[in-house]
Order: sequence, then structure tokens, then C-alpha cells
Amino acid sequence: MKCMLQKINKSFTMLELLITIVISSLVIIACFSVFQISYTNNLNMRKYYIKFQEIDYALNYMEREIKNAVFIDVKENNIHLKKYSYNDFLSNTNFQIISKFNDINFKKNGYNKKYDIDREAKDYLNSKSSESGKNKLIKDIDEVNFAKYNDKIVIKIYYSNKEFKKIINLDKINKFDYLNKE
Repeated sequence: MKCMLQKINKSFTMLELLITIVISSLVIIACFSVFQISYTNNLNMRKYYIKFQEIDYALNYMEREIKNAVFIDVKENNIHLKKYSYNDFLSNTNFQIISKFNDINFKKNGYNKKYDIDREAKDYLNSKSSESGKNKLIKDIDEVNFAKYNDKIVIKIYYSNKEFKKIINLDKINKFDYLNKE
């Protein structure tokens, strides 16, 4: 006896085919949306992290400059510093010789509800020569405030609803003005 197998050709109906295409398209769109959302969130987190690092660097840099300064004048829009560099290794005496005088300004500049902090420096090498330069310490921040209370300088930087504050205690800084030395 021969066993005859019937060939069964099952064909999809148009409705089943349409449902399959729609479901697979929805799955692909959902996967793409999840990828895009996670990618943009990761980019935004990286952007904010980099900006927070820039703010931390700017605050630490200003603190170092202020701690090395001899003269400090704090106003609402800027911090004015004067520093001296000495080269005692060149002389055989016990007196130190001023080799360079630095005049430094940290200025707050505002535009379109955003602010920058510029560092302007003028270096006087001797009575005849001087060098000057200007660079941006940080840009695109929401707000910046400089204030001086007694022996403390407070620098506040605001970015994306967060406050970054640096308090510099001036009475702990050991400074000696060699220009007034006899």
C-alpha cells in the first residue's frame, strides 16, 4: 500500500500577514526608541559631567591664584589680584629680588542670560617690558557671584539649577609683602 501524503499548502491570509508586519514594525520602532533615549540620556549626562569638571577646575584654579596673591580686591563683577615672583636663587645675598609682577583680573561677563569668567593678566618683567593676555576660564554658566566677607572670599557658580561654592579663608594664608621689607 502506498501511502500518499497530501501536500497541504497553507497560505497566510492578508489579515494575518498585515498583523505580522505591524507587530514586527512596532517591535523594531520600540527597540530603536529605547536605544535613542538611552543614547541621548548618556550624552546629556556626559555633557553635564564635563561641565561640572570645568567648574571644579575653575574654582580650584581661582583658589590657587588667590592664595598666592599679595593684594586682593573683590568687587561684584571681578576679583583683582597682584602677585610677585621672586628669584632668590640668582643672588648671593639673603634678600630676594622681585623678578616679575603679575596683575590678574577674574572678570564676570554676561550675555543672553549666560555668563563667562575671563582671566586677564598683565605681567611686568621689568620696568620696560610687559606681557598681557586674556583667556576664558569658564563659559556658558547660569550665574556667578564674587563676595568678600571679613577674611573670606566666596565664589558661587550656578549651572543647571546647582550651586557650586568655594570659600577661601584668607587669614590662613601666610603672605609676606617683600616690597615693604626693609
